[in-house]
Amino acid sequence: MTVVFRVDASLQIGSGHVMRCMTLAGRLRAEGVAVHFICRAHPGHLMALIAAQDYPVHSLPVPDVPVAPDSGEPLAHGHWLGVSQAVDAREVIAVLRPLGEVAWLVVDHYGLDRRWETELATHVGRILVVDDLADRAHACDLLLDQNLHDGMQQRYRPWVSPRCTLLLGPHYALLRPQFAAARQRMRPRDGHVRRLLLFLGGADPGNVTTKALQALAPLDREVDVVLGGSNPHRAQIQALCAQNARFHCHVQVESMAELMLQADLALGAAGTTSWERCCLELPCLLLILADNQRSIARLLAERGVARLLGEAAEVSAAQITQAVRALMQEPSVCRQMQSRAASLCDGLGVHRVAMTLLPRLAKDGKPLGLRPVTLADARQIWEWQRHPDTRRWARNPAVPEYEAHCQWLVERLQDGHDLLHMITHDQQPAGVLRLCRLPEEVGQRHEISIYLAPDRYRLGIASGALQLGRMLLPDAELLAEVLEGNTASRALFESLGYVQQQPGIFIQFPSNSC
Repeated sequence: MTVVFRVDASLQIGSGHVMRCMTLAGRLRAEGVAVHFICRAHPGHLMALIAAQDYPVHSLPVPDVPVAPDSGEPLAHGHWLGVSQAVDAREVIAVLRPLGEVAWLVVDHYGLDRRWETELATHVGRILVVDDLADRAHACDLLLDQNLHDGMQQRYRPWVSPRCTLLLGPHYALLRPQFAAARQRMRPRDGHVRRLLLFLGGADPGNVTTKALQALAPLDREVDVVLGGSNPHRAQIQALCAQNARFHCHVQVESMAELMLQADLALGAAGTTSWERCCLELPCLLLILADNQRSIARLLAERGVARLLGEAAEVSAAQITQAVRALMQEPSVCRQMQSRAASLCDGLGVHRVAMTLLPRLAKDGKPLGLRPVTLADARQIWEWQRHPDTRRWARNPAVPEYEAHCQWLVERLQDGHDLLHMITHDQQPAGVLRLCRLPEEVGQRHEISIYLAPDRYRLGIASGALQLGRMLLPDAELLAEVLEGNTASRALFESLGYVQQQPGIFIQFPSNSC
């Protein structure tokens, strides 16, 4: 199976699009998928970084006379192609032809829309668009927006066909696996600010980082400063850090999760890093560096996950100093930010997207999937839980009252260690898969449980859903408790490689364990 990514980076575009695509590419490669990248050679491109991860990279040239913004091809948010969409489509098709059958084309580019996607549709199996803007029409099978927006479903429906599946919100954020792993061993923070993390995107063309360092210098706190490899002000910032023993400069780091674990407060932008910080419950002071960050920054502030300072170009160093000092004196506010961030993003989004691209099939040939449970599912789940076939094998056979069930569901959704997923069969609700971390265990161990809608038995849904659960937590030990007499459940778990450790307790070890 082959998947191709069409994505660019540049000094204007930044590095975020490429980085999130590389995260998805890594998860797909772990499932045996062949991955290719197609990128245009803008100044500040990251093709060497992509190639260093052993992905084939196909370079498209930048013409001597690039297409101008008034040529009829809008250049959204600096994400320009340098050529018309028609030319880009022809060049991409020429790259695709020798690759044979391409199952998915993943497009992460604000400069491409329905016109380009329509040209490519007959040359690939299906198209996934990664977007954040909801400002142009798409001709795609799947659309992913990993960010937080008001009215997300309604936001995209005018721009896609009814057959397009939408993956929306931070639960689908394409975070590197290191963040989910770090979440499992995260130390409790007490709200006191001892160490800060400063990261303002991979490029930071406006050099806001220097202003922020000047603001942090008087505070007598340890500061980790992270720069992208394409930052044009790298030498100046490194020189500034060398003058202050408390400033620690890191360039193009692979250990961002570790730096976040060490930090008590971040100063950052409202881009992809927002979901990394939420995953690791890191409070943040937000600066807006791009137009498409405004809405996300506002919502993060409204939800109490961060404090919004404003437009990066307009916020002074003195205002940054004052804001940090205020939080240094308010540990209870920092603790509140931490708890609210935890429920927004669990770091498993890349696994959810991968299982959507590589679905398991039920016996009737229809695709199975998992999506996070929401409060809107409360009554449906309650109806299944009170069914006699479900209660028969539950640890607590008593039928729950609806109000108590709703309260239980609210608590579970707020618990960052309890993963509740709706099983879907042909995109329709078919059951619930629960993965609950066992906090007393050393390492990653989750208890797994499952129940189906009564009208979805004997279709192979449970087996497929449990396999998707393994994709969701590829590095965890999964534990299942099977009540005495439940021979069907025992046979199901044993067929998937679960082994009995003690009476009624079955464990499936990750494939990479010894």
